[in-house]
Amino acid sequence: MLRKLISGGLTSAERAALDTAVKLEIPHGGWTSTANGNELAPKYELKSVEAEDVILSVRKNVEESDGVLLVLRGDASGKLAQLEKLAGDGQKPFFYIDLGRVSKFEAALNICKWIAEENIETLYVAGDTEETSDISRDVTDILESVIYLGYAERRDPVRMDLRRTTPKHPETLEEALEILLSDLPLKDRVIIANMTLGELGSLYNTVGRHISDFFGLWTGNEPLVESCRRKTGQKTLRVENIPDVILRSLWERLKTTHRLRVVKE
Repeated sequence: MLRKLISGGLTSAERAALDTAVKLEIPHGGWTSTANGNELAPKYELKSVEAEDVILSVRKNVEESDGVLLVLRGDASGKLAQLEKLAGDGQKPFFYIDLGRVSKFEAALNICKWIAEENIETLYVAGDTEETSDISRDVTDILESVIYLGYAERRDPVRMDLRRTTPKHPETLEEALEILLSDLPLKDRVIIANMTLGELGSLYNTVGRHISDFFGLWTGNEPLVESCRRKTGQKTLRVENIPDVILRSLWERLKTTHRLRVVKE
């Protein structure tokens, strides 16, 4: 499963890959040449080779990756041949997408399949020299979809860090949701967002127990109970039903922000 994105940040496409990692809170990094290092390194956690040698930085990115992805549009045969050779020299799986030939939807599905087949955890993303907002947006859409697809297809259980304690018990439903959204890693947020309503029951022994244990429900927490009661519109609400209300609200919130939409064409 994909766990880290690296790139050299040399083109719009490569910076878009790093921006996607930052946005989705995914480990990232890579090597760049000294010509770009001073500007890019602090923002993207890049390391600079000791020379203005782009090929050397590309070779080091290949070495540190489990696979190499090239995203281009149209004729970029020179870069394609060059990168394919470097990947071959390093015995790393290589895959390229020509956005002039396939849709973003097809590209995301094909990349996801390739990552799974090659068991790639650290992906080196390279791009052609086209410097446009379109290529940046396309790479962002595709990589977000690849990452979300990977998470949504996993069957790992959602777990809370039960050692975590909240300094102050939430007194409203909104405060409870903000705490949960802060505690849940991206993987779990995506998994919950793509569950059906019937599948929420699988969360009661993990997230539900976390809510009961750390939100003060065993001692009453009347303000939170009242906030959840208003949400349901019921005249009364039992404390043991509060985790259900909060989980349903969490699911509804995540569906608007983390539900898999693949890519926008």
